Amino acid sequence: MRYRFRALAMHIVCFVASATATLDAQSGTASVGGDVVGLDAFQQRVLANHPELAQIRNDQAQARQQITAAKGVFDPKLSASLANKRFGSEPYYAFTDVALSVPTFIGADFKLGFERGVGSKINPERETSSGGLLSLGVSIPLGRNLITDERRTLLTQARAQSAIADADAIAVTNKLLLRATKAYADWYLTYRKSVIADSSARLAEFRLASVIARVQAGEIAPIDSVEAQLEVRRRRVMMLEAQNEARIAALDAGAFLWSANGLPEPLPERATPTTPTFPQVATDTTDLGTWLMDARRGHPDVRKAEGKMALAAADWRLNAQGLLPNVDVSLAALSKGDAINPLSQPSSWDNNYKTAVTGSTSLLLRKERGKMQASALKVESARLERDLEQRRVAIEIRNALTTLVLLEAALQLQRDNVRSAALLRDAEEARFASGESTLLTVNLRERYLLDELIKFEQFNAKLLTARVALACARGIPLS
Repeated sequence: MRYRFRALAMHIVCFVASATATLDAQSGTASVGGDVVGLDAFQQRVLANHPELAQIRNDQAQARQQITAAKGVFDPKLSASLANKRFGSEPYYAFTDVALSVPTFIGADFKLGFERGVGSKINPERETSSGGLLSLGVSIPLGRNLITDERRTLLTQARAQSAIADADAIAVTNKLLLRATKAYADWYLTYRKSVIADSSARLAEFRLASVIARVQAGEIAPIDSVEAQLEVRRRRVMMLEAQNEARIAALDAGAFLWSANGLPEPLPERATPTTPTFPQVATDTTDLGTWLMDARRGHPDVRKAEGKMALAAADWRLNAQGLLPNVDVSLAALSKGDAINPLSQPSSWDNNYKTAVTGSTSLLLRKERGKMQASALKVESARLERDLEQRRVAIEIRNALTTLVLLEAALQLQRDNVRSAALLRDAEEARFASGESTLLTVNLRERYLLDELIKFEQFNAKLLTARVALACARGIPLS
């Protein structure tokens, strides 16, 4: 019996030392078992159909459509106006006005038009020859709206909104994956706890049978059987608690999974997480300066803040134009409707043209000054928000890197702690077998070993999250 106990204990020690294989492969005990789900596969399933990502893609598409809508104000426009009046047998007037206007991104508008006005009672200002008049001209703002105007501002802001939506898509995706990874790490930890608790309960049951046999043989005191029974019950309670935590964690992790049809698709009932493997080389901290520089320009949260700055700056430029007088100049060359060639001959424009100059301005400019100053304050607020985001991102990167490096070092130390605790437990069990120790001391040594093993798995779970947290802090697209 003693040798069988020692054999099983050695299997458990091997499991403790490696902490990478399932218990059933090493000691013959039952596993929680089922479909194995790795972290990479889990993350890909989250990215495939999660509603948050579908929603953010819709937001991106809407932002791109807003750019299309903003560009629409620069589309060429064809207009036509026809008017005719007759009373009795007398034609009062007949008007025809057709125009093709082409807006440009520099603020000038080009216009090709045809106008015809005939009739006995027509306004002389609108009267033309029977063939009508052709015109080719341009309208240019010389004061307000020269640098920018509402339509150019609308396009600039639509592009800024699209950039914000793109940056927000990266931020939402990264944060979703970070939450999902935390849920997976919690599932992994609770699952490993349940496996450890199951193995410890089986070991306690085997030890109880061994102690009863030794009591019956008169080798040890009967009170040791009470101690062994108490330990069995204690570990069964721990196993039940661990199994319940594992079930809850599996449900929480499965909440991130959705089907292609938009329906919840939880983890299979017998799904199990895989033990993570980490590179032996420690994280290189010399890259911190490069990471900070890249994040200062390319982090999605910083890009969102810069997009808001672009929105506010565009609004300020538009309002600043309000301080200038509103002066518009238009010039058009004319020719008869049946003679198009003169429009392409500048020498014929001397006596065949029409011009117009219109202007207006506010005398006190209180409305314009107020709007410009308010928009300037918005620009300053957006700049401050950008600076705060840059500072926050830098701190997050430093914190995430520090945490990752410490966890990597702690995991190596904890692996040694597990081995040392296993050696102490084995030595105490050998002393108990020779009558030099008590079962209580053996149980205490084993509890310490189990605690060290659980702490080792906690570091594994924390490292899973810490690696994703560092990538998220750096703003690297994780999709």
